[in-house]
Amino acid sequence: MSLCAQNKTKMSQRQSTTIRDVVWRNASRLNNLLDTSPDGRWVLCTTYDGRVVRVCDARTGATSFTVPLPSDVQIRCVAVSPDSSSFAVGAYNTCNVYMASLTAQNTEFKVFRGHTGRLLDMCFSQDVQRLVTCASDKTVRIWDVLTEEQMHLVQSEVWVNAVVFIPNSTLVAYGDERGRVHLWDVQSGQHIRALYGEQFSIQRLACSNNGRWLASASDECLCIWSLADFKVHRKHYMAYPIRDVTFSPNSKFVALATGAVCYVWTVEDGVLRYILDDPSMQYVVEDAHMRHILRHNHMHSTITTVRFIGGSSYMLATCRLEDIGAEVWDLRAPFQNNVLAALARQDWRRFFRDRDGDNTASTRVLEFM
Repeated sequence: MSLCAQNKTKMSQRQSTTIRDVVWRNASRLNNLLDTSPDGRWVLCTTYDGRVVRVCDARTGATSFTVPLPSDVQIRCVAVSPDSSSFAVGAYNTCNVYMASLTAQNTEFKVFRGHTGRLLDMCFSQDVQRLVTCASDKTVRIWDVLTEEQMHLVQSEVWVNAVVFIPNSTLVAYGDERGRVHLWDVQSGQHIRALYGEQFSIQRLACSNNGRWLASASDECLCIWSLADFKVHRKHYMAYPIRDVTFSPNSKFVALATGAVCYVWTVEDGVLRYILDDPSMQYVVEDAHMRHILRHNHMHSTITTVRFIGGSSYMLATCRLEDIGAEVWDLRAPFQNNVLAALARQDWRRFFRDRDGDNTASTRVLEFM
């Protein structure tokens, strides 16, 4: 039997009997922005017009509070601090960064001014003393969180789409549209090296909490770099553009979003463990690389953001375009009978989805061992 046939047989045998997720919906629909707090309490998502941050309870989906932004601000990116005390959003139109507290509601925003193009990505340092941002003005800027002043300015020849702090180091990584990942030392202010994994424009970056792995996502290729020797550890090729990538808190798993599907691999051996999907997808596995074919053209189901929740390496949040909303997945669900509460529409009524009911999403587990 071919590898493709074997894997499709395993997929059909290991479908979960119950689908467990939490869905947030509202009348104005959700935008394609989402982040989670490292303490596991909050999931942050934005309204479709990009003007309100909705802070939801990660376990129940209930909206704990909302944070309205200034009337002229449209959110382009969002980040939660590692200590879960604050969050920052980057504006599409004002080119500023706005930072607010997650522990005290209705506080005033800190405003970081300096970019002359729309914000594309941002990330806090581990000690929450610095914030790195990139924008369409072809610059990377590092800010002092306390004083709101710019500490460093890195000028690029081309657009920089993604930035991330490397844990347990003084390095910042940023990816440009030429497919290069640059490492820059905050302490010395020097460019350390450039990594090139034969990718096209780098769209997303993520770093594992142990500082061992760096993931760079281009349109259809994911490279996982070993930061010990700065060499490519694994490559995963996709049939559709990669929208987001993230590592689990224990640094064991890496998850990416492409099309209407989220894939989860183990980092060390590159084994595909989980598929979080829409049932309208058809799967074909060839040479250990996942390929998927859309049976429809409904781009509303596209996953744009994926994040692990808090200290759990088995709780995953995904955000979809427009009316599909945000979901929380329990990767242990096929093996444990944990059903998470779900909330729908403005009345926040509870609702559950299973294979015999409204089957609009599913969890599948693959074992290639």
